[in-house]
Amino acid sequence: MATKARKASISEVKSPEQHEEEIRLMAYYLWIEKGSTDGSDIDDWIVSEKYLTI
Repeated sequence: MATKARKASISEVKSPEQHEEEIRLMAYYLWIEKGSTDGSDIDDWIVSEKYLTI
């Protein structure tokens, strides 16, 4: 039983590239929600990074 749990946790590990892509997508969707206006890209990235890193 412990082997299945270990395999599940190992398969859930994401590469840095996958993690960055998730952050990028979330930041993009936040930007869309705000009306696609310029000037909030860094804030959207930081919010996304904090949310997905916790």
